[in-house]
Amino acid sequence: MKNKKIIALALSASLFSATAAFSQTATPAAAPAPSGPGFNVAGGTLTLNLGVNSDYVFRGYEQNGGKPAVNGGFDFVRPLIGDTNIFIGNWDSMTKGGTPTVAGAHMENDYYAGLRRAFGPVSVDLGYISVNYPSYTKSKATENPNFGEYYTKVSFAPDKQPYTLGFQYAINDTGGYLSAQPKKYIDKNYFELDASYDFGTFQTNASYGIFEKDTDTLTLTASKSFYDITFGASYINASKDNKTLSNLSKNTKEYFNLSASKTF
Repeated sequence: MKNKKIIALALSASLFSATAAFSQTATPAAAPAPSGPGFNVAGGTLTLNLGVNSDYVFRGYEQNGGKPAVNGGFDFVRPLIGDTNIFIGNWDSMTKGGTPTVAGAHMENDYYAGLRRAFGPVSVDLGYISVNYPSYTKSKATENPNFGEYYTKVSFAPDKQPYTLGFQYAINDTGGYLSAQPKKYIDKNYFELDASYDFGTFQTNASYGIFEKDTDTLTLTASKSFYDITFGASYINASKDNKTLSNLSKNTKEYFNLSASKTF
């Protein structure tokens, strides 16, 4: 883990050392500084979000027992130097412990912070996220489910074009996860590619994520906004990346998720 931290810090230093001469945000779902919703606070922009999912699925695993989950949080983005922004945020969701690692947990609290820099149509996010399950039951959980990750996210969004491309990589910072059988801690990192296209009347997104030695997850989403509320429908296909170490109960699991969300 120490070597991976050094690599992550070195990447951060090389990317942002240029800010001194020339003189943003990422989470599982962090957004750039909004052009519409939001409040001006301390020289930056504060946005609030609220949503509901018919089935909360994270990296191929149901997190609320297949039941609907309400979620919400905030994002604060503030200019730092030149084209570099600093951000902090929080996201919370109902959870019932859909995997052994979060058995007995009833709430998920995510906290994240980092930097974003724009290079023309390309933006690069470097950040850290802490995922916590404050109400998990130690007697039922196979391990402490709380974890943290360093992550890098790169987005390519050409001006006046209907498409975007993205890449992200997360390095686990808390010793990995405990596999089901055999009982073994795995240093699970995460890699994802995604693309979106705006058809005007509706938007689409496709992503493929690899949860190291555990799950490969394909997600296809179509969404549309009505009265400032975004409605979405997603097909999710998760398959075992490692037949022995994966915690997925079946070789392949499929989910269909409906969602609604609003940003203030």
